[in-house]
Amino acid sequence: MKIFEAISTFISQKISSQIRLQNIEQQKRILEAHADKSPLGLIILDLSFRPLYYNTSARDITSELLTNENEKTIDLFVIKYLMCQQNVQLGFVKSVISPSFQKYTIQFDPKSDYQKDTVYLVHLIPEKGDRSSTPSVDQKLSLLTPREMEICHLVRKGYTNQEISEHSFISINTVKRHIQNIFSKLEVKNRTGLLRKLDHL
Repeated sequence: MKIFEAISTFISQKISSQIRLQNIEQQKRILEAHADKSPLGLIILDLSFRPLYYNTSARDITSELLTNENEKTIDLFVIKYLMCQQNVQLGFVKSVISPSFQKYTIQFDPKSDYQKDTVYLVHLIPEKGDRSSTPSVDQKLSLLTPREMEICHLVRKGYTNQEISEHSFISINTVKRHIQNIFSKLEVKNRTGLLRKLDHL
């Protein structure tokens, strides 16, 4: 008799577990179906900042924000835009501008409960009316990294690529790559055009 009770209990537990898994999957599908129809980006991270889920808008927005990077992955977005924040676990809201001059708000929520797991939620919100068809020089300059700004100042002083390499302790190929990125961001073709733009610094 006890054997039958044990088997019955085991089967009941298995069925309950299976139903619970089906419910979780159903909840996830509902969330994903809803999120994928939204222009707002949604990323769900575990407590180690690994992506558990992201919708189509999040993929597109992060790809746009990482236009000038070799990789355009959610993981790189997390490293570049989230993990660099102080006390990130407490949550934050910040505005960023993509290389195409679209402004986005990144909203990082503190720990939330999702399907009985504790996670971080990241919302990527496009700000309407902020894309400029003719961005100002100041807007373009704001996209330069600190290293690119440093190189701009050295170019303005008349440094050659070799001199920049020696001054900044980076390889000549790295200097060339930075300068090409600067040309692309400031929409110039050569150093002459760059020097004209740098008059605004």
